[in-house]
Amino acid sequence: MPSMSETKRLAYLGRQLREARQRKGLRLRHVARALGVSVPAVQAYETGDAHIRALRLVELADYLRLDLGRLAR
Repeated sequence: MPSMSETKRLAYLGRQLREARQRKGLRLRHVARALGVSVPAVQAYETGDAHIRALRLVELADYLRLDLGRLAR
């Protein structure tokens, strides 16, 4: 089970990803298709219920045109 600080970080990261996706007018299925993952996987990233591998996070940030440094704060 993740520690509380880890849980908070995952939730923060998920909110940032969801907000970026929504600002761009993208649906979950668009992101899922672009990354080659399922819609539930993207949902889990956005809710903080899943750990995102570093490579997947880079791909996601690239697709959403997000600065990884900003996401890490």
